[in-house]
Amino acid sequence: LVAASASALHGQHWAANFWELLLRDFHQHVLKSPPSQSVAGFERILSYTQAVYPGVSFCAAMAHFQLAEQCVKAVAPQRPDYALLLQAREHFSVSTRMMEICVGPQYELTQQARTSLEKIEKALAYKCASEGCIKPHDKMCAGCKKVGYCSTECQTADWKRRHKRVCKKK
Repeated sequence: LVAASASALHGQHWAANFWELLLRDFHQHVLKSPPSQSVAGFERILSYTQAVYPGVSFCAAMAHFQLAEQCVKAVAPQRPDYALLLQAREHFSVSTRMMEICVGPQYELTQQARTSLEKIEKALAYKCASEGCIKPHDKMCAGCKKVGYCSTECQTADWKRRHKRVCKKK
C-alpha cells in the first residue's frame, strides 16, 4: 500500500513538473516571437493538437490562452474593437474550461484566464445588443434600460428577433 501510494505521488509529481517545464519552454521560445508570428504559431499549435489529441489538452488550452491574449493586446483601450473582444472571450472561455480539466481551477493560469474573461465581459457590456453588430451602444432600451443599441435599426431588429419576449416593459 505504501509503495502504491508512493508510486501514485511520484506520478503526480512527475506530471506537475512536466507541465511546469512545458510552460517555461513555451514562454521562453514562443512568446518572444513577433506578434504576427506568434498568432500564426498559436493557430498551428491549436490545429495540430486538435488533430492529434481531439478533446482536451493542456497545449490546446495554452494556445487558446495566448490567442486570447494577442486579441486583447490588439484592442485599443479608447476605441474597443468588439470583434476582437468577442474572439478573445471565446478563446479565454475554451482555455479556462480546458485548464480546469487538465490542471484544476486553483492553478494560477486558470485563475488568470478567469479574471481576464471577467474583464472582457465588462468591456462587452458596452457593445450593441443586436446580434451580429459590433459597434458600441449609445441608446438604452426605453422599457427595461438594461440593453443598449447603436442605432434605431439595431433596436428594431433586436426587438423583433428576441428582446420583446424578455423586456420588462409593461
